[in-house]
Amino acid sequence: MPQIYLPLGKVMKCHVCGGGGKLQLCSRCAERAYCSVECQKQDWKAHRPSCKTDRIDLTSYYPVLACIIETTHMRVNEVHPALRHKVINSPNPDTPPGLLADGSTARIVKLGAPVDESEWRPDVSHWWPTGHTPNVRSKLMRRIAREGNVLPTVMSVCLGLMLGMYSTTTEDGAEEEHRIRLRYRSSPVSDFGIVAGSARVTPEDQLAYVFRDKSVIKGQDPQDHYWIYFTTHKGEEVLLESNMFTFNMCVVVQTFPYFDQALYPGIPVVVPAWFRDRAATRELAHQPQLLMEQRRLSVLRDERILKAFESVDLGDKREIGISDDFSKAVTGFMSRIAGRAITDTEKDLCMTGFGLGTNMIIDTAQTDRWKKFPALPKVGIEGDPGEVSDL
Repeated sequence: MPQIYLPLGKVMKCHVCGGGGKLQLCSRCAERAYCSVECQKQDWKAHRPSCKTDRIDLTSYYPVLACIIETTHMRVNEVHPALRHKVINSPNPDTPPGLLADGSTARIVKLGAPVDESEWRPDVSHWWPTGHTPNVRSKLMRRIAREGNVLPTVMSVCLGLMLGMYSTTTEDGAEEEHRIRLRYRSSPVSDFGIVAGSARVTPEDQLAYVFRDKSVIKGQDPQDHYWIYFTTHKGEEVLLESNMFTFNMCVVVQTFPYFDQALYPGIPVVVPAWFRDRAATRELAHQPQLLMEQRRLSVLRDERILKAFESVDLGDKREIGISDDFSKAVTGFMSRIAGRAITDTEKDLCMTGFGLGTNMIIDTAQTDRWKKFPALPKVGIEGDPGEVSDL
């Protein structure tokens, strides 16, 4: 049965002598701290069998996590209503936002009769005849398809990391297995979890859907937004945001060479991902905040989730057995971070994404694929009317 192997948190004393002062982590595994070279040398004989940790830089690895979020979105069972009906107005990039009955404004998508699949065309003009170009039509369709389910997608990434990277199946007394852990630059990641807050979105980048009977469905709520934080042992923080494509914030990352396309044929060439690292934080220091935090919770160090992982079964074929206790612990965590009840759809999608994410992370580790990842992923912005730049 897998057990979660937590990285070092705040270290106050030397592993050998218990002294304080300026402590240094083992440069190979970053899982023991010493006050001096002498203490490290004294401990090496005992530490050597367990010093088996490779550290992957988040800068090169975050596209894997973005792909998990994208793949989880693709597992939504119900097609968005706006994709099942024809678009009968012209919500093109140059169309201004419209006024809704409640006084709010958004880019309005008016929907007509159900789509007739027998009329399907590769440029999706059967769905939206007045779209300026095939690229414009395609982008709106993908913005709608990626809408919603923000919390379960980011939760599935955190759970997948815990089981796929931060767990061990080593029995007590046995030689420890090789491990892979995350770092950012020279410092190991000591914690990760979810931030709840809001996103700064203009009315023209929000979507709202008006049906023939005048009923209205508002698009993804920017006031109910979530992203992932990572904190290093040195106290530095980086963020991963992959759910703002629907708001026309279309920073994307290339998905090759992160996965075997034969195993994951549905992953597109690029997926949404904004990695706010040290450089991005410094660059945006004097600009309005894109993400406004309200609260955060650690997933990695949540005691209820750690306890619930004891009931998870990872089979020989990587089939994950999820117990009721685990499902309840995860749903409870999501409810606490959201401040609301969690829907059955969110719960089911999270569990699906958890299984997918775990296997995708294990694939990158066991095949050593991660060793071939570029140090700097290829990123770009998919702007209107649909071109991708800087890839």
